[in-house]
Amino acid sequence: MRYVVAAVVSIVILASGAGWYRQLRESIKDDFRADFQRAKNAGDLPPEMQNLDFETVWKRGFGGEVTPSTMRKLNISSLLRGFWYVWVIFVCGISFGIAHWMSPQPHQQESQP
Repeated sequence: MRYVVAAVVSIVILASGAGWYRQLRESIKDDFRADFQRAKNAGDLPPEMQNLDFETVWKRGFGGEVTPSTMRKLNISSLLRGFWYVWVIFVCGISFGIAHWMSPQPHQQESQP
C-alpha cells in the first residue's frame, strides 16, 4: 500500500511540474505578446512587421532583446524540458525511497546461546 501512495505522490508531483512548465511557457509567450503589441502601437517595428499579427511573427520568429526576468524563465523552462528524465527519476526515487524507509522493519530474533 505504501508504494501505491508513493506512486500517486510521484504522479501528482510530476503532473504539477508539467503544469507549471506549461504555465511558464505561456507566461513567456504573454510577455513577448505584450512587448510586440507595445512596439507595434509605438511604431517601433520594422515596416514589414507592422501589418502582421503576433501569432504569425511568433511562428516565424523575430529578433529582439528580452528582460532578465524573461531570460531566467526561458532558462528554467529549458532545464525542465531538456532534462525531464532526470526530474522523473529524482522524484520517483525520493518518493519510493521514503516509502521504503518508512516501512516497518521485521523483528529480528535473538540467537540462543
